[in-house]
Amino acid sequence: MKYYKILASLIYIVMLSIVIFGVNISSCQAAQWEWVTSTDEVDYEIDVSSVQRANLKFAGDNVLCWVKTTTLDNTYGLARFAFRNKNGSKQYVMLSGTGYDENGNVTGWAPTINEPFDIHYRAISKGSIYDALYDKAWEYVD
Repeated sequence: MKYYKILASLIYIVMLSIVIFGVNISSCQAAQWEWVTSTDEVDYEIDVSSVQRANLKFAGDNVLCWVKTTTLDNTYGLARFAFRNKNGSKQYVMLSGTGYDENGNVTGWAPTINEPFDIHYRAISKGSIYDALYDKAWEYVD
């Protein structure tokens, strides 16, 4: 009986976490990672199956996608990004992110932004990693 209560409590915590943190069940589908760019220490990939265009309430026309970063020691991060062009300026915002160790254990996370405002966005420098990610993401919706 004691173990059933523990199991029920764990199930309740998982369900509550899904509601509170807005976990998107559709993001659990099979990813189709495409390499975008690398530095000496990090590879950057986009899940091309997750790329979608969205008109966000406070931020206008955006492209949303998942980005994966993998380091030389096989730690990695998954982050949801929004990319937009505002008045001829490329911009990005990280909507959510989670870090993992080489065994897939969570090592950290960033708070989730469900509806970004202008203040959340950062300008993208020409030739930067974000510039390459922006171009690749828009490639799948244009």
